[in-house]
Amino acid sequence: MNRTKLLFYVVLNICIGLSFVSDSGAKMYKEVAIGVMSDAPSQAEGDWYYMRYHGPEVAEISGPWMSRYWLWLPYEPPVEAVERFGGVRGRYAELWFREEDYADRPPLEYMTPANWGRDSTGESRFTNCMVPANPTERFYDTHPNPGQIPVVRWIAVIRYPDGVSVEDGEKWFLNVHAKEAATQPGLLKFVSYRAAAIKDGGNMAQEAPAGHSWVRVLEYWY
Repeated sequence: MNRTKLLFYVVLNICIGLSFVSDSGAKMYKEVAIGVMSDAPSQAEGDWYYMRYHGPEVAEISGPWMSRYWLWLPYEPPVEAVERFGGVRGRYAELWFREEDYADRPPLEYMTPANWGRDSTGESRFTNCMVPANPTERFYDTHPNPGQIPVVRWIAVIRYPDGVSVEDGEKWFLNVHAKEAATQPGLLKFVSYRAAAIKDGGNMAQEAPAGHSWVRVLEYWY
């Protein structure tokens, strides 16, 4: 083999090798959706519409840009959670994207509408938030395996009250709440994701109460 052919094969191998190397700068995010279909007349009707129309249509539109689509069936929240924190029973979903893919994803148009309206306030109880795919903080983790033991996951999105800066709110969360929450009896795992601002390409990247933005997504396992 002469020197020219040897050089060609070396360059060819380098190019082939590079084609299988992922972009090390690519960031993975997940769109956390909470309370989906909570405005349905019943859980059964919401489940039917989601599984028959909404879920498949989201996957069809976003599929080429989406890396993962997970969906969980919720439990009825305790009365105290409803009264104190506005807890709702609705589907919880995670849609995973690389940042550049999310920006290029087409809008969710031409979706089959549900045959019910929004709740009595005229507002949807659904909300979503973009966060990194991996937890920002792991406050407590026994590495529970849901395949071996029953696990209930409590998901919360938080923002701080009017008059409380994000800086002050974060001090309280990290120095007070997180430390206290990690000592709960029966807790198996407690992680947190900081809300992320990413290019959304005109898509809804975050929906929160008017004039406010979500700060964190919290995940407790029991």
